Amino acid sequence: MNLKEAFQMQKALSRLMEEAASYLDDTDNIMTVTEKHLRSKVVPEQADEAVDCSEKSRMAYNPMTVLRAWHALMEEKERLGRAITAAKAAMPLNFDTAAEENKARRRFLRTLAHMAEQRSESRMKRGAGKGYVFNKDGNQTPYCYDIEVVRTIDYDRNAVRRMQDVLAKTAADTSRALDEALVRTEVDFTLQLPIPESTISEDPAERLIYERICGNAGSALAEIIELLEGK
Repeated sequence: MNLKEAFQMQKALSRLMEEAASYLDDTDNIMTVTEKHLRSKVVPEQADEAVDCSEKSRMAYNPMTVLRAWHALMEEKERLGRAITAAKAAMPLNFDTAAEENKARRRFLRTLAHMAEQRSESRMKRGAGKGYVFNKDGNQTPYCYDIEVVRTIDYDRNAVRRMQDVLAKTAADTSRALDEALVRTEVDFTLQLPIPESTISEDPAERLIYERICGNAGSALAEIIELLEGK
């Protein structure tokens, strides 16, 4: 698989591990609730009855098997992580550093765009000012006056735009290099668990059936659990 597919696989493994954890987080899935109807204590001739009142999910997997499934997924994720690290080490581009630096560029480009669109301006606030003078009788008399608000940019907007152009080109070039690395870099990894392509896909529509809580029919985690139960 290439690096892009490996990253998608990492996300898929994380989602499946969360499904397993969510299954075990639900107390109903890890405990059996039994009501014991002790009729014989009142009427000796009546038989006692035990009623299972558990509210487990429809598939009701053995919690220990789900634990094994989580552990198996974790081992796959660790193994995949090592394979990704090895693949990155062989790349001429420092992938992680380049990606982090480009993230900073993209963030600062938003700031430069904001600065580039600013304009010096002025506006008049009619009658907004208020003062007092003494009239000829010596009394304080209020009066109103206009206030002009002047906003002036404190930087060279042309220099900002030039920086914006240079940074945008660098960011675009780096993005292309990263995209090429994602598809051209091979990761030496073979999946050992039955995880369908639909689970790995980044398309939410394709993943819909696999996004359900563990135990629903069609779940990739259900397939893994069934495989482990057969061992």
